Amino acid sequence: MRLDALTGLSDGQRIELLRRVAAHLGSSVITRSGGRPSALCLEGSVDLVCILLRTNLTQEQAASIFEVSQATASRRWDLLREVLADALDTLVPTVREVVGKGGSVLVDGFLAPTWDWKHVDGMYSDKHGEAGFNIQVAASIGGDVAAVGDPIPGARHDAHAFAASGLAAKLTDHDTLGDKGYQGHTTIHPIRKPPRAELSDHDQRFNASVSSIRAAVERANSHLQNWKILVTRFRPPLEKFPATLRAVVGLYYLKWAFE
Repeated sequence: MRLDALTGLSDGQRIELLRRVAAHLGSSVITRSGGRPSALCLEGSVDLVCILLRTNLTQEQAASIFEVSQATASRRWDLLREVLADALDTLVPTVREVVGKGGSVLVDGFLAPTWDWKHVDGMYSDKHGEAGFNIQVAASIGGDVAAVGDPIPGARHDAHAFAASGLAAKLTDHDTLGDKGYQGHTTIHPIRKPPRAELSDHDQRFNASVSSIRAAVERANSHLQNWKILVTRFRPPLEKFPATLRAVVGLYYLKWAFE
């Protein structure tokens, strides 16, 4: 079985992840009641959770890969999702460690689709035409993820989510560059066309240069979106999404640190 393709991790990265998860769990092990051997060992359980994050298969589909029940897959998902996030937390760098002291950062947001659960207001994004979380991302000029904000209901626009997600507070020591949606909230942004007038040639060239630089943050977004649970509709209850996002961010930096 090609676990590297299913988990998105090399053998070395999977070994490092397992080591960190085992250390985080301490002496606890996955066992059945009465101390009987588990249907799925810790290594297999970690792989299963990574596959769910990477591919967004249903739990039943993921369970079939390991020849266990859907109930076992569900228990491993609930047990290890936040453990993965916590075990990888020390790998998450500061913005300064990614872009350098005083380095400039690019900011952008994307929608992580979800079901439109009725008990949570404001999830539907008119801009994207579906419900989800607004995920705010900061990137280096080279396209590396520098920081990720907390998830914000998708109805809120980028300028609001930039601050509400906590991302703006992480970037106070850095010049920031965003698109027109961040006007007044980032250091640099495109110039809006004035009412009943056209942009000058100088302003058009400036906007073109901003757009070309901003391509790097779209690459950073795509690195996170390789984990399909962020782009192909999150099916679990919404309260499980923050830990899921933290786990994906941790796995991104695991790959970054152990290429």
